[in-house]
Amino acid sequence: MAVVGGIEIDSFSANLYREIWEFVQNSPDSSGTKIEESVSGKNARIRAALKWLLLNDFLTQSKKGNATYYQVAKSLDAAMSWRSRGDYIDL
Repeated sequence: MAVVGGIEIDSFSANLYREIWEFVQNSPDSSGTKIEESVSGKNARIRAALKWLLLNDFLTQSKKGNATYYQVAKSLDAAMSWRSRGDYIDL
């Protein structure tokens, strides 16, 4: 599990969020189409992850013509921490 801003997220989603965020960081003004082509996963999950990243202010978006472009707004790595199963065991 990962924790972002006090919200627990399953590791599969957290890895997808991080992969998208890192792609946008390394490719400023990335279009939604370019992200879907470059990041592995189903387009519906990628779109949902983009929405989550936007809602939580990790990315911003702008429109140019018919395309939507994304830019990094704040660091996801600094906000994300990971938990192992052992963190949930009560002794």
